[in-house]
Amino acid sequence: MHTNIAIFASGAGSNARKIIEYFPHPLPPLHGVERGHADFERDNSTKNNIKVSLVACNKVGAGVLDIARELNIPAILLDKEKFFRGNAYVDELKEAGINIIVLAGFLWKVPSALVNAYPGRIINIHPALLPKYGGKGMYGNFVHTAVIAAGEKESGITIHLVDELYDHGQHIFQATCPVLPGDTAESLASRIHSLEHANYPKVIAEFVKNLEEPMKDLILKFHAFIKEKIERYKNLYAFGEDSIRYDFYHAALNLFNLTPSDIILEQALPSSLFTAKERDITMRTKQGRSLEKPEFDLRIDPIKQLQSGLLAEFAFFRSTETAHHQAKSQRHGKLMNEMFRLALLKSYKNDNGEFIYKDFSKFRCLLICVTDSEMIDYGYNDRGPRAIPIQAKYELSEDYLKKFPKTITGSIDDKFLSKAKTLKIVPVATRIYEFNEPAKSITPKWATWVWEVSYNRIGI
Repeated sequence: MHTNIAIFASGAGSNARKIIEYFPHPLPPLHGVERGHADFERDNSTKNNIKVSLVACNKVGAGVLDIARELNIPAILLDKEKFFRGNAYVDELKEAGINIIVLAGFLWKVPSALVNAYPGRIINIHPALLPKYGGKGMYGNFVHTAVIAAGEKESGITIHLVDELYDHGQHIFQATCPVLPGDTAESLASRIHSLEHANYPKVIAEFVKNLEEPMKDLILKFHAFIKEKIERYKNLYAFGEDSIRYDFYHAALNLFNLTPSDIILEQALPSSLFTAKERDITMRTKQGRSLEKPEFDLRIDPIKQLQSGLLAEFAFFRSTETAHHQAKSQRHGKLMNEMFRLALLKSYKNDNGEFIYKDFSKFRCLLICVTDSEMIDYGYNDRGPRAIPIQAKYELSEDYLKKFPKTITGSIDDKFLSKAKTLKIVPVATRIYEFNEPAKSITPKWATWVWEVSYNRIGI
């Protein structure tokens, strides 16, 4: 899973530096399209990517801003009025793709608007063993002075979830160090800083891993269902796209102990994105969808195991008994089309309070593709500019799309292109899971690919 962290800090930024240096720096831009298909590289990585994508600071001239500049991390200076009485920068964080917020010496209380936008996804480090020595005004040397004055024999650090109260959320990790005779606030602070620097980055990594485990387990269970079906029927053309949707449906039911009413299949796009008439007059030649077919495949509202909720689109590409080369470029375009569909859903905040919808900006949006060699090998053995391989990452701006031939981009619904332009958003997609199965004597090679889809705001 590709996880973007925002660090909130108020001071020198020693913890921020350790966290930034612990995780990989931002990945380079998409490669290969402008150089032609021969230069594309196959990306088989399934490694979870964690990176610090933003530093937020509430103090002009703070050292953490210098660290962000030195390490080439985007930074914003927080305005107090906007933070506490505005949107708490939620829109900016979402548009930057931030998944996790890490407080590292951040001295403002986190407002409810931010806590509600990132439930269970904001963590803080406190320089004492909570619940002792926490609360308003207990930070830095004020904490260490209180610990020494109370005659404590040990102190330490607490890493915890953040809620609306100071130093109150669920504890994730604690580590201790001795309080020595003759300690001053400064000498104790030095040992506490060593604990922070040694543990905070590692705990963040483990925290992210634990958050992602339910999603990974769901994708693996779905993949296992597909694998069982392929091994039974010896090929992929014995079943269709509806079948894999139901495989995912049953994987979620079984894994998370849901009921059928917890999952919605084939729901129409909200009317504020498209009117009923626009929604229902689909482009049969481009989408392969009948006039009555709803507009997105699957929805799971937030549950304990998937706290953000889930929207999903499915694509199923395989050769058939009679045709082994079925318009691969159009299939590539279909993937891009579904990225537009999901990005538009991700932009929907339900400002009108439509009863049957939610604020989808908080949901995770996944494009799930099952394919055999039809698309796995597409673009690597073919010749000519029309054969561009499936990419691990997409940023579907107008300039980016111009690098692809019309045989691919012609499969993107004009309504989606127009709506994205009106909303000033650019769909972005990153492949977060890739599970490959080799060919066997009686079954083909095949793969499950999963992209997470969001968007960038033009001009932000």
